[in-house]
Amino acid sequence: MTQNNLDKKWYDNKTLLIILFFIFPPLGIYLISKRKTKTWRKKTYIILAILYSIYILLFIIGISTSNYKEGINYYNNKEYAKAYKCLNLVTVDDKNYKDAITKIKEIKPIIDSLNLIAKNHEIAKKNKEISEGKKELVEKNEKDNSITENDQKIQNIKKSIKSEVENNKPMFFTKYRGSIDAIKLELIYFQTMAKVINEGFKTKDAETIIYTNKLKAKMAITQDKEFPILRVEWVRLANIAFRNNNVKIVPINGNYKKIRFISPVFLTKDNIEDFYSNISDIIQMLRIKEVGFIPYSDIYSNETYYTVESLKDTEIESISLEEE
Repeated sequence: MTQNNLDKKWYDNKTLLIILFFIFPPLGIYLISKRKTKTWRKKTYIILAILYSIYILLFIIGISTSNYKEGINYYNNKEYAKAYKCLNLVTVDDKNYKDAITKIKEIKPIIDSLNLIAKNHEIAKKNKEISEGKKELVEKNEKDNSITENDQKIQNIKKSIKSEVENNKPMFFTKYRGSIDAIKLELIYFQTMAKVINEGFKTKDAETIIYTNKLKAKMAITQDKEFPILRVEWVRLANIAFRNNNVKIVPINGNYKKIRFISPVFLTKDNIEDFYSNISDIIQMLRIKEVGFIPYSDIYSNETYYTVESLKDTEIESISLEEE
């Protein structure tokens, strides 16, 4: 072994340095500074390593930003499951990270409720596949088989409803404040729970119905508390949204179940009908009973009224469930 080989350090290995430049550029830069080579070559390698590091960093940030934009698009289109998945991929160093976390917190209760329903359907589907795969065996032992596919589905529904009934953790509805979209999310939550309750009654199983009645009573109390708050919040936010259109919304005699829209634009019947058709869905979801339209705040003689066939605050929405 020559003296040159003895003096040769491990970081003088050119192949190793090239690998380190691509795998871990900072270490590669440090080692090239230690290596015995011409200064201009060192500078060239270091500049290339820095540029490569910047490229990798920008690539990672670009992926994170893309996840945020895709998540917001899904959120705006009410595809909450896809939005939740994309927003969870936004990294901490992304400038939109805080907004992504806020959106995740908003839609998580909806995702949990949808997952609950999806889980029940998935279990029912798997049980059906198992049942079909063993059809001949099931037919032979039908009398001895005490658990049928429908029995299993009932058990799963009962378990889910019982869990909701026994869940004593407080529900923080304050996260559904501050925007009209947030209010819509809470309304969707109530619709989702109504579907769960309807599924419970559909089972016709005595024990399941007992738990379903308890959940119905629990949700009735919650809705009775929340709907008045939602109506007041919606009127406040809608006044801000319609301000540029010179439209004002006020409760009639302080009752937010009866509201009045005031604007010169409501001088014509066509304008009133067009405006009401755009807001009728949210009006019904908020369980508002009466809507009036007048052009000026001191002229009531030509007021146009709409009576809304909406549910009481305590009523659970009846949802038609398709036969499985």
